[in-house]
Amino acid sequence: MTYDNLTAPAVAADRDLSLAEFEQKFPLQELSGAKRSDIIDVWIYLLDGLYPHLPLKRAMYGYDPVRALEHLRSQIPALTTVEFHRELINLINRLRDKHTQCTHEPWKGWVATLPFLVEEYGGPEHRGYVVSKVDDDDETVKKHPGFRRGAEVLLWNGVPFDRVLDLYAEREAGGRAEARRARGLETLTVRSLRSRPLPDEQFVLLHYKDGQSEKPQTITLKWRIITPGRALTARQGSTPGGGTPSNHSAMYRAVSRSAEDVRRAKKLLFNRKLWAADHGNAAHTHRAAAFQDFLTAETRYVGDKPVGYLRVWSFDVDDDDQFIEAATAAIRDEVPPDGLIVDLRDNPGGLIPAAERLLELFTPNPITPTRFAFRATPLTRELTATTLDRTEFRRWAPSLASAPSTGELYSSHLAVTRSTKPPGYRYPGPVVLVVNAKTYSAGDLFTAGWVDNRIGPVVCVGDATGGGGAEVWSKWLTYNAAAFSDHPLPPLPEGFGFTVAAMRAVRSGPSEGVVIEDNGISGEPYFMTERDVRESGRDANRDLIQHCADVLALNR
Repeated sequence: MTYDNLTAPAVAADRDLSLAEFEQKFPLQELSGAKRSDIIDVWIYLLDGLYPHLPLKRAMYGYDPVRALEHLRSQIPALTTVEFHRELINLINRLRDKHTQCTHEPWKGWVATLPFLVEEYGGPEHRGYVVSKVDDDDETVKKHPGFRRGAEVLLWNGVPFDRVLDLYAEREAGGRAEARRARGLETLTVRSLRSRPLPDEQFVLLHYKDGQSEKPQTITLKWRIITPGRALTARQGSTPGGGTPSNHSAMYRAVSRSAEDVRRAKKLLFNRKLWAADHGNAAHTHRAAAFQDFLTAETRYVGDKPVGYLRVWSFDVDDDDQFIEAATAAIRDEVPPDGLIVDLRDNPGGLIPAAERLLELFTPNPITPTRFAFRATPLTRELTATTLDRTEFRRWAPSLASAPSTGELYSSHLAVTRSTKPPGYRYPGPVVLVVNAKTYSAGDLFTAGWVDNRIGPVVCVGDATGGGGAEVWSKWLTYNAAAFSDHPLPPLPEGFGFTVAAMRAVRSGPSEGVVIEDNGISGEPYFMTERDVRESGRDANRDLIQHCADVLALNR
């Protein structure tokens, strides 16, 4: 597989590796027993002192991660480095929280891929699985003309596909079974390596039926490791027109970094023209074009009637002001005024103010945002009262200071999206929101705001969104916060990192106080049809678009 045909700077040669080449180039570093113990110390510090969902996870799953970490410490002498790494990842994943992950820093940004995607159609009683996209430049794919969009997947390494999906779903983070299943299906062909081991197999043997013949075909596909990178408009200091990223960019984030890696990898593999544009000159004259990696606005037709369609791919931007300007321009210039579908399927989250401020474009009423709280611990009291006094986190200090005397488990719940610029434009027609089980993190928050502020109906592919309800800290932000406290973070061996949920999110309005983590936001259930997933181009998702248009008609 090569990327030499791209019109923008191509991926460097060492950015597209076989599994064996990657293992040779980026091996797991050997860890002494002392360094493994240091890693365990860091995770106990994070989970016991900061992690906001610890009481919830203990109650829901009967699992105490702190005790599990101490047990892992006792096993250190009997484990190899690879075994220790896998055990640690599995232990953290049992929290079922994609916000809280251990990372191997040299592997960040790398994604293991097979040259196709699989999508599911039908409900729980009757599911089918078809190939939805293929990488036409893959040499093996070229030799199998029947392996194309619409091919039915039967066996995976000789195992019925349904059973394989069950096994993969068990390994995934996610509080809801449906969310784990959706992630498992994705992980079969595209997986971020920042927080998970390499694939176990060098290649996958797939049995499929191509629709032209009743006889099943077989194809053997090898794993490749690629780095899709981030779009220029997502990077610090690289905002369109040379602007400065907002002050929110280093904090107030709710995103699954691994899911964002996967989103970008899919774009590189299956829509290279757009991927190349993302890596070109970001100083576009049209604001919406500069944010094309995050927003797509167009007019669709249902019969002869036009309907607006806004796909919000991600909120992982650094400047919420410019993101809102881009969204405003896209909606005003590209869609008709009498009905709009807002599609947040697979959105991995990002900058919280970007997500919550986007809601203002769809309602004349003031938005009541989601609220966040720290768990009341000695560590969070100290961090908010002293080391975080240069940031807005100090707003939570008074309630944390009183928690020991009142017995409160959490600080006050406060909004992080506060002073916002008026959007200056509001979409005038009826709107409907579309989400699925991979709508996560800031995508969950947007959906909660949509429902709790009564903006419009929600159509959910499945039962509910992914259930990621937290503001997330990076390794850098956590160490910076704790550096001058009386309880600094223990040292972490070079090459290891983490992300951790730091504040929990609760809903507002009629669902005030309801926790988002592991619950998600429900809507009117919809199951993808065979026609939705088999057809391509503007015919893809045809039945879903028709269903949403019918919902819009009822709300006019």
